[in-house]
Amino acid sequence: MDALDHLFKTDKIDIFKQDGSLVKANVPAQVDRKTIVISDVSIPIECGYSIKRLLPAGIVEEYVVEDPGFDQGMHPMKPQYCVIVRRKDAISRPPTSISYHVTGVGARLNIGTYDSSHNVIFQQGSPTELFEQLRKVAAALPESDREAIFQSIGDMEDVQGKPTFLDRYTDFMALIASHVTVFAPMIPALTALLPHAK
Repeated sequence: MDALDHLFKTDKIDIFKQDGSLVKANVPAQVDRKTIVISDVSIPIECGYSIKRLLPAGIVEEYVVEDPGFDQGMHPMKPQYCVIVRRKDAISRPPTSISYHVTGVGARLNIGTYDSSHNVIFQQGSPTELFEQLRKVAAALPESDREAIFQSIGDMEDVQGKPTFLDRYTDFMALIASHVTVFAPMIPALTALLPHAK
């Protein structure tokens, strides 16, 4: 035993094998919450062994070896065990779970990845604003399709809130089939005007 061991290794522990047989008693050690430092490296210590310490109040603490933690040391430090332990009577805690609540228009959550996507969001305003927005998009289309789509937008606007709106909506969707990507952000708001959607 090193001359300084008596200053730091003030605890006395007993080491037991998994079958309960005693390996060694009254071993000087320094006991912390998760680590027990033992200078006597001639003692065989393996995972699953138990270490017991008698407290002044007469209670016996029992630890389970998770990692013997042999440290070869380096001059002037001598070899020792830095045993990683857990209390045998410790209450096991369930794994921590993390909940993310993501809200808002276009909200998303990326963990450990780069997000190169783009959101195109049409926030639903009044039907008048929706039809104005549809006309703005249609104005940028090729001239050959523009007039028929403008007419279809006007037809839908005239019958909004009426049972015939579904027919005008179906006609519009057929006309924009080759341009659906530019109208896509507004389609949910337009669908909300369907009689069954209310």
